[in-house]
Amino acid sequence: MKEIEDFYRQCIQKATVANGQLSGCCPFHEDKHPSFSANLETGQCKCHAEGCGFEGNVNTFAQKLGVDMPETLKRELRILRGIDWSEQARGEIVAEYPYTDERGNVLFYAIRYETKEFKLARPDGNGGLIYDIKDTRRVLYKLPQVLNAQEVFIVEGEKDVDKLTDAGFTATTNPMGAGKWREEYNEALKGKDVIIIPDNDEAGRTHANQVEESLRGVARSIKCVKLPEEVGEGGDVSDYFDKLKKLPDDLSSLIQEAKYTYKKIETFISLSEFMKQGSEEVEWLLKGIIPKSGITILAAKPKVGKTLLTFNLALCVASGRPYLGRETRQGAVILIQMEDPQDLMKQRFKVMGYGEECPICICQKMLNLNKNFNELMDKIEKYRPVLVIFDPLIYLTNIKDENSAVDVANAFKPLRKIALEKETAVLVVHHHRKGENNSEEAMRGSSAIMGAVDQAINLFREKQEPVARVHILGRYGKYEEFMIQLNEETLWWEQAGDIQSWKQEKRKVQVKDYLKEVGEARLDEIAKDLGESESTIRRIVKNMGDEVQIEEKSSGDRGRPLKLYRIKDFSPDHVLKN
Repeated sequence: MKEIEDFYRQCIQKATVANGQLSGCCPFHEDKHPSFSANLETGQCKCHAEGCGFEGNVNTFAQKLGVDMPETLKRELRILRGIDWSEQARGEIVAEYPYTDERGNVLFYAIRYETKEFKLARPDGNGGLIYDIKDTRRVLYKLPQVLNAQEVFIVEGEKDVDKLTDAGFTATTNPMGAGKWREEYNEALKGKDVIIIPDNDEAGRTHANQVEESLRGVARSIKCVKLPEEVGEGGDVSDYFDKLKKLPDDLSSLIQEAKYTYKKIETFISLSEFMKQGSEEVEWLLKGIIPKSGITILAAKPKVGKTLLTFNLALCVASGRPYLGRETRQGAVILIQMEDPQDLMKQRFKVMGYGEECPICICQKMLNLNKNFNELMDKIEKYRPVLVIFDPLIYLTNIKDENSAVDVANAFKPLRKIALEKETAVLVVHHHRKGENNSEEAMRGSSAIMGAVDQAINLFREKQEPVARVHILGRYGKYEEFMIQLNEETLWWEQAGDIQSWKQEKRKVQVKDYLKEVGEARLDEIAKDLGESESTIRRIVKNMGDEVQIEEKSSGDRGRPLKLYRIKDFSPDHVLKN
């Protein structure tokens, strides 16, 4: 028994374990040659050295040594036979909780004493109890009610179950509380919506995690609800009602707000059930850009900075910081990067300023979604990421023909499975076609790619320019464009204003450069040479204000003055255009 072994190891020097026996130096005398031994199943112990002669069990060992046994060990010992526990020391029995089979027949009782100690006992058939359930079937508390309910609460003790039952909920627990969950309890919860409410301490949270892991793939859905800190350390759902004076409706609201930690996807459901599922509002990983539980593709030409953008995003999601002025959903990130060498990745993260405890998991080997899919799903199950990044798409999926709709559709199937079953955002990185195409059609490959994703982010950046245009199109929200600028020192993409402001500034620069080159020109000449309308050039010049001077000459058509535009205080050798 692990609890017995842990206790003896804390008290015995030079402890070793073999074949269920612990050996070490006896603490009751100077023992240079280990003479103490203990049976780790029963707790019985003995010193074999002459002159000592100590022999007993865990209880008498602890009393002689003058130490208290951990509560977890005490709970284990209460269900063993042959341990000398004084009924007087336990105090009076304050409650007996019957554990029954499906038909309501009592299998055993959990007996609670005024010292808050518990003991399990089974009926002897004559109205008495036998304090031994070694060969008795173990079941969940209130099993018949559990079997007849769709939504079941799991808490740590029978008192909490009864409190929830009185409040109108169906609840259960396992015998002896935290750390005692068995796989055989899972069958009663198959296909049910399970809500786990752990006690507010480390043991409670650990127990909740064990139960959740055991029920994944068994229950239809699982939520783990954290009680408010006001219940206090070790506080439970009874404290939530009694100490905080909360009502059943308050608990229902708390459950409604909690996120699913697991949800089984049914192949077919009715429309009415479908409409009741979740929220009608879109949940975002990066607000307005990357949806939770969806696939987003980020595409750009090589060397534009799309990988830097994914690193920035990973760091912000991992720390819960906003990115590009938008809220992020905090959580772990799995980054599968197949292009950049590891030394370059390390260098970039160092410049960006990563944290030692940053929950980002890096894949260190070449990965193929077809061959390594199960391995990847196991890692996602382990790390529970809110974001998985695949960079680039072509290396991970082995698409035979990017222009084949069938090949593309097959490549995206495992990505969709990850997004839906693991409720995580998937971001894949892809490339643009060669050439000067700066529209949403710039993405390389079949148009089936756009059909396979929920959101598409195109990144357009002119050569040598620090700014890039972000173009967003997808199933959610409206078409959107904005500008970002790369900080070369920090390697962070930052906001750079809306697209219209940027275009206006760019046109101003074009007009200014043009006038510096030609010296002076008419409005129609500027418009023609820059490929813009006269009205657009007139508006740009007006917005340039005092930067532009206008000179009027009398040689205009029909006697009208001729207006020539030039840059103020700029006087090269002008070449007047004819």
